[in-house]
Amino acid sequence: MKYLVYYASGTGGHFIRSIVSQLITSSDFLMNRFDRGSPVDTIYHRNVNVCNMHEAPNLGFIEKSSDLKIILITIDPSMYGRQSLYMYYKNMPIEKQTLSQDKIIDIYLSKSHESSYIYPYNEADILPDSVTDKFCKIRMQDIFHDMDKVLNQLSELTAKPIIENIRQSYINYLNAQRELIPWYNDSPKK
Repeated sequence: MKYLVYYASGTGGHFIRSIVSQLITSSDFLMNRFDRGSPVDTIYHRNVNVCNMHEAPNLGFIEKSSDLKIILITIDPSMYGRQSLYMYYKNMPIEKQTLSQDKIIDIYLSKSHESSYIYPYNEADILPDSVTDKFCKIRMQDIFHDMDKVLNQLSELTAKPIIENIRQSYINYLNAQRELIPWYNDSPKK
């Protein structure tokens, strides 16, 4: 089976790819190093690829492929702020990150900035019935706020169990995100 992760920049696509790689190899690899919140020491299996795209997946190609599973990271408006902040922190060299926290909040959490990173598949979008069995939709919000749900989705998709190193890698990733922007909180309201 081949896996393809579709995601927009700043939504956690590389991290999800690394988790799927660990699952399909049943690796004891532990991710514990992160550079500005992104995995540094990771394993990538040749059958797990990422598409950092701001275009919709080619549904015709996917429908005809018998050995392909798609992981689609979806985003809703509640996560545009986090995505926007990650675009600033993860994609801009540290020496160019000269804005104050107040200015970052003003620019990167403003309504005018969010539209630059809108992805064609948002949570509300519906996939055609002809391809739904090939897709695993993972909400960006769940990546950061519901680890167990995401791990269960990936475990079901790959038919592999979640081993302790994968769970610890995920915890390490979440901790790195909190270190990157400790002042930001987009936890869902209970």
